[in-house]
Formats: sequence, structure tokens, C-alpha cells
Amino acid sequence: MCQAFGGSTVDESTVRHWFQKFRSGDLSLWDKARTGRPQALVGEALQAAIEKDSSQTCGELARQFNTSSKMVRLHLHRLGKTYRLEQVDSSYAVGSP
Repeated sequence: MCQAFGGSTVDESTVRHWFQKFRSGDLSLWDKARTGRPQALVGEALQAAIEKDSSQTCGELARQFNTSSKMVRLHLHRLGKTYRLEQVDSSYAVGSP
């Protein structure tokens, strides 16, 4: 798919998953209900938090919303925002006495 439609299309692993699903006889085009925990971070809440204090790192936002930094980065990307990684305190940097 990427060769035909370009690099910004569906990831190969997703296509493989779809192929296995259809191959097993599941022809549904809809997602099944999931039993996992609900998503802890809502885009509007994140938007409000970064409007209040845009200097927060992904780690700080993750702790604030009780989620992972990866999930925060995903939502920031969806909101069209860039993000900062954690800053390393110089007293904890590698090679410090």
C-alpha cells in the first residue's frame, strides 16, 4: 500500500492485522467493543492544560493526566502541536560527579 499510495498511508503491520482478520473469516469493517480501560486523556482537557501552561513537558502532562508520555505525544500531534521532551537536570546527567 505504501508503494502505491505513498509513505503516509496505513502502516504495514496494520495491513497484516487486517489480512489475518479477513483470512480468519471476520469480514466486518467495524471495530469490536473493547474491554480495556477507557482512554484517560481527552483532547480538550489536554488543550486546556497546554493553553494554561505551555511550558509543561510531555512527562509532566502524562503525570497530570495519569497516562503515558506516548499517549500525550499522540494527542499533541492530533492537535497540531509540537512537544518537548523531559529536560535532564545537570546534576543527574551522565558523567557528572
